[in-house]
Amino acid sequence: MERNQAKIAAAYLEGLWKAYYDRNIGAGWSSAQRLYELLGAPVEKASIAGRLTIEAIRIADTASSRRLDGDDIESFYYDIARQHLAKARVLCGMEPHSAGHIVQAWKARNNGDFGKYSEAVEGWHMSEFSGLQARERELYAKECTNRFVSASFVWQDSRGSEKTFQMLEKYFETYFEALRERNIATKTKIESNG
Repeated sequence: MERNQAKIAAAYLEGLWKAYYDRNIGAGWSSAQRLYELLGAPVEKASIAGRLTIEAIRIADTASSRRLDGDDIESFYYDIARQHLAKARVLCGMEPHSAGHIVQAWKARNNGDFGKYSEAVEGWHMSEFSGLQARERELYAKECTNRFVSASFVWQDSRGSEKTFQMLEKYFETYFEALRERNIATKTKIESNG
């Protein structure tokens, strides 16, 4: 089941990336919605979250284009993007704090700062995997970061390939394993406190 989920998620994320580069808002919205549904969100909430996610991406692009206007203007737009993404995540029952890291990753990538890009992607995964023991959380976050960042660079160079798809599939296998472990740890903690 998890492997099949990873394949499906890889297809949705690759679809989202393709839609972004093709400037196809409808396809991006659909891919984001399906990814949220796969992560357990109800259809209606996933649809709204997909739209918020696409809007966040578009606002982040605006921030990037306003970079020369000064840090305040750029930061203003990135903050709006973060708010949209956090709302999307809350709607889908996901933790919202990773939205800040995701938007930091977009900003770093848009500005060509690949060191900060990797740091932000790791912060995103550290946030998502809260609930795990510190060492386990760090290991999953690092593995997910390496897989995600590598896949994103390969995808950018090739605009989609079997290699990218395989890399994203491996990423999602690790990601879903970490979420499963986090959910088990959270359930155990609740049961021991209740």
